[in-house]
Amino acid sequence: MPFKLLIDTFHHHLYPQAADEFSQVEVADIGLVHLSGVDDTRPREQLTDAERIMLTPQDRLGTCEQVKALEARGYQGVYAFEPFAPEPGAVERSGYRARN
Repeated sequence: MPFKLLIDTFHHHLYPQAADEFSQVEVADIGLVHLSGVDDTRPREQLTDAERIMLTPQDRLGTCEQVKALEARGYQGVYAFEPFAPEPGAVERSGYRARN
């Protein structure tokens, strides 16, 4: 395959059939996994990129479970964080601290 697939934990959560259909994806075909968290309590149909923050213990996407499932199937590739929330403090609220 001349390209690899991108898995995004936010979009995986938004697609109701993702868990059922994910088993059809070959782990060797995955090149990158985007990670983000959502602690907003609105229904999944109302979530947008603006609610994507760093991972928190209140994450509703099941991001950690998604990563564990990928790695259980043999994924050893690259992960990238994608917190798109525009408001200041979204990263700080998540508990993430940058290293100096």
